[in-house]
Amino acid sequence: MTNTDTVNHWLASLNPDLRLNEAGYCSLSNGDVALVAEVPETTGCCHLFGVVMPPPEGVNLALWLQEALRLNLMGRPLLGAWLAFDPDENALFLCQNLRIASSTAEDFAAVTGTLAEIIPSVRDHLTPSLETLAEMREEAALAEE
Repeated sequence: MTNTDTVNHWLASLNPDLRLNEAGYCSLSNGDVALVAEVPETTGCCHLFGVVMPPPEGVNLALWLQEALRLNLMGRPLLGAWLAFDPDENALFLCQNLRIASSTAEDFAAVTGTLAEIIPSVRDHLTPSLETLAEMREEAALAEE
């Protein structure tokens, strides 16, 4: 059984209509969270990732990314997943890999479920309040003077 076959079996256990496309990708959605499973045949891994959010308008990107990366520290709040920023997509992603040979359909279901739970909490954590945005704008204006 190839890695693609294995992951297709895992996907079908979640929903019989799910399977990797010819490029090795499959999108899964759960409410307002969309995840992608990617299986490059030569890696032995299933890459799982989902968009957390783009940077909010008006934030200092460096400070916002610093706060996001703080969540990567020791992996505790992300339960082994990690955050990565893709400047081409202008978005923050939550990512996790599964080694296919040592994982099961149950592991896959657990990881996708966990990622779907973590993404909204990270969004909430990284979405500044209107008060915070006003403070950031004031700080940026002072820095320009």
